[in-house]
Amino acid sequence: MKNRKLPFGYELRMGRVCIKESEAEVVRQIFHSYQAGASYTQIVEALGGQPISYREDGQPWNKNMVARILQDERYTGMDDFPPMIETGLFQAVQTRRPKTGGSPENAKELRLLRDLVVCAHCGTPMARNQRDNWTCPQCGGPSVRKTGPELLADLQRLLAPYTRRPEKVQAPPYRPREHRDLELRLEQAMTSVNEAEQRAEGLALALAAAQLADIGPERYETIRIRRLLEGKCQTDLTPTLIRQITAKILLGPTGAIAVKFKNGQILGKEPQS
Repeated sequence: MKNRKLPFGYELRMGRVCIKESEAEVVRQIFHSYQAGASYTQIVEALGGQPISYREDGQPWNKNMVARILQDERYTGMDDFPPMIETGLFQAVQTRRPKTGGSPENAKELRLLRDLVVCAHCGTPMARNQRDNWTCPQCGGPSVRKTGPELLADLQRLLAPYTRRPEKVQAPPYRPREHRDLELRLEQAMTSVNEAEQRAEGLALALAAAQLADIGPERYETIRIRRLLEGKCQTDLTPTLIRQITAKILLGPTGAIAVKFKNGQILGKEPQS
C-alpha cells in the first residue's frame, strides 16, 4: 500500500505545494457533508460513486481516510499549505467530531495512557476513580475530571504539530566531559617513535568509547521519536504509539496537560498548581 507524501488535495508543482483542484473538491465535499450531519459511513458511500481515490493505488474509500481529512488542520492554511477550507468550518467540524462517527478507543489502550499521568506539581502518579476524577495522593487538593477519550484528544492535539515537523523534537544539550588523561596519553603514543602501534590503537579506541558513553540514550531516543512521528496524522496518534514515545503526562489542576518525551523534552507549557 502506497502512502501519500502530501495531504489529499495537494500536489507539487515546480517544487511548490499547490492545490490539486479535482481532489480539493472532494475535501470540501467531505467537510461540508460531515458538518451537515452525514456520518462517516454515509460519506464513504457517497465517495464510492465518484472516480477520485484517496490513494494512488485506487484503494476504495474507508472511514479512516475520511477521519484523516477531517482532522488535518493544514487544509486551513497551516504550515504554509494553501488554504482549502475556512478555519470556521474546520473548527465547527472538530466540535462535532467527538459526538459522532469514529471508532471508540479500546479501554485497554486508554489504560496505557492513564498509567503515565502524574501530578504536574510534584510528579507523583495521579489516582483516578471510576468517575474519571484525578487526585494527587501527595499534594491533595481538588480533583480534576478527565476521561480517557478527553485525555487522548488532548494528547493528539498537542502532538499533531510534531508529526508535521518532527525536527521540532529536540535532543537535550550535549555536554561532553573532558578526557584529558586519555587524550594526552594518545598524543604521546602517536608522537613517540618507541611506542607500540597496538598501544596507540588501544588508546584511540578507549577515547572513542569514553566519548560515545557521554552521548547517553537521549540522543538515540530523539531520533527514534522523530521516526515514529514522521508522516503521521492526528488519527495515527494511537495510545500505543503515544506510549512508545512518552515518559510522563503532566496533569495540572485545571485539566491542562503537558507531555514529557522519553528523550527528556517537555511539550507544551507545564501546568502550574
